Amino acid sequence: RMLQYSPPPEEHALKLRISEVLQRIISGTDVTKNVNKNNATHAVLFEAINLTIHLGSKAETLQQSINLLGRFISIREANIRYLGLETMARLSQLQPETLDGLKKHQSTILFSLKDPDISIRRRALDLVYSMCDTSTVHE
Repeated sequence: RMLQYSPPPEEHALKLRISEVLQRIISGTDVTKNVNKNNATHAVLFEAINLTIHLGSKAETLQQSINLLGRFISIREANIRYLGLETMARLSQLQPETLDGLKKHQSTILFSLKDPDISIRRRALDLVYSMCDTSTVHE
């Protein structure tokens, strides 16, 4: 998290090394049935995704992050869904080129508008607003 408070590194080799580590974390971390381990795993994954967004990493890493966030917003756990929607909204604002990848999860996002939890509905509405363009306005 501390790396998010500083500007992205100017040095190409350092930025590449950080991107490699983030890539390994995002692609190689599996969620298990152990609740305590899951909470720790989710925390690490969310921080890795947030750092990926901050650094503006490679398109491949951003796409893997979007796919992971798509899985998170499908989970029954309300806190994970909330964080997934919030991170997707942040991603859509800071990295507008990822909107096409986010639109793949549009049905799940629209379904979140019917969630009984008002905070999840608000996050979903923020995300729908940021994703809205001429191709999605009718939905």
